[in-house]
Amino acid sequence: MRNQLHAHGKMFELSIKPLKRAQFKRLLKNGRSGKLYKSLEEAHDFENVLYGFYQWEGKPSLEVFLNDIPMDLEETLKTGFSVTYFPVEGSKSPMDGKEQFFYVVERGYKECCWNFDLDEEFNPKKLKFEVERWGMFNGAIGSVINPTYNGIPFEFISSWTNFQSDYILSSKGELYELAGGLP
Repeated sequence: MRNQLHAHGKMFELSIKPLKRAQFKRLLKNGRSGKLYKSLEEAHDFENVLYGFYQWEGKPSLEVFLNDIPMDLEETLKTGFSVTYFPVEGSKSPMDGKEQFFYVVERGYKECCWNFDLDEEFNPKKLKFEVERWGMFNGAIGSVINPTYNGIPFEFISSWTNFQSDYILSSKGELYELAGGLP
């Protein structure tokens, strides 16, 4: 019998692109109507520092189903499965020294689906979860949780964008909003 694991929930993506001081000044001056913003928006060389199922205050926004039967992760995640918490990457506080600037994009996705087809009987000990966290210079910490089975990530199937926000963050912890309307 072929079994299928299906993860369903809200996802979050955090991307960061370092800016030179001149780019920071142009972006702040011209906002979303400038050429620099358009080139950043179209660029594909951003570092995705977080990508996965959204987690807020330690509570995941996903449910995993085995052959369409929910596993009730809200109740069973911490007691029924192995959860690995990776150290916080990035920086949890402002940095000393020369100020640096970063263009930051946050995207939220709703109704995301990931699948994993099993050629074996389901073994709950092989279903594990990994929590990744990224610290920002302003003290904020983003967190995502992703399922794996036997060490292999689930396959991404589909998602629908819910929101996108972008801003500039300095290594001193200053957040700069962009002028010119919503992205």
